[in-house]
Amino acid sequence: MSLSCVPRQRLNETCTWTGDAPAALDLRRRSDVRHLQTDVEVAEELGVRYGDSFRRQQGIVVERERWVACTDATFAEIARIHGVSRVDIEQARGHRNVTYDLAIVILPMALLGLALADSGARRSHRRFPGGEEVPRLVATMVAVVVLTIAWYQIGSMWSFVAESYRLRDAHVSFRASYVPWTHHAVIVLMCGAAAFALVARVRYRRLRAGGPQ
Repeated sequence: MSLSCVPRQRLNETCTWTGDAPAALDLRRRSDVRHLQTDVEVAEELGVRYGDSFRRQQGIVVERERWVACTDATFAEIARIHGVSRVDIEQARGHRNVTYDLAIVILPMALLGLALADSGARRSHRRFPGGEEVPRLVATMVAVVVLTIAWYQIGSMWSFVAESYRLRDAHVSFRASYVPWTHHAVIVLMCGAAAFALVARVRYRRLRAGGPQ
């Protein structure tokens, strides 16, 4: 998964553009699109690091000014050496590596969600044995809400850890809005609640039928 990370050798706190030879990019080619997307990520990270280097001594206002200036300068350099427009650069911002997101965030959190739902259903079944359908239903609905919110919060923290690792920087900054887990929060919560309810229903049926406890 290191191929999904921002290239370490190109990062610095002096807003210096390195490791990128001048060459026109043909954005009809997938490899050139990926090249531009990587360059844009590097430029954004250089801007954040450059701004951060001024924050402690000169404050947050100066930090933002330096960050914006560095990002604009590196974007201009990308446009110059690769023959692309600022519109092309803006369209490349926020691109996600789907494989990384699925393997590092979505899949682990899906497995955790299934485990939480199954555990919650088992506990509710033991607490309200056969014949207590209404209390069990209410308990299940409450559990679905609580577990979904807890699962989402755990996923948010884990996705930020994963993004920090990918960017090689604990300061995710505005890139937080790029993270699918938070960018599509409503969809994630709805899918999580539906999955929890489905798993609970399946588990109840198995337990009622005398399946494994």
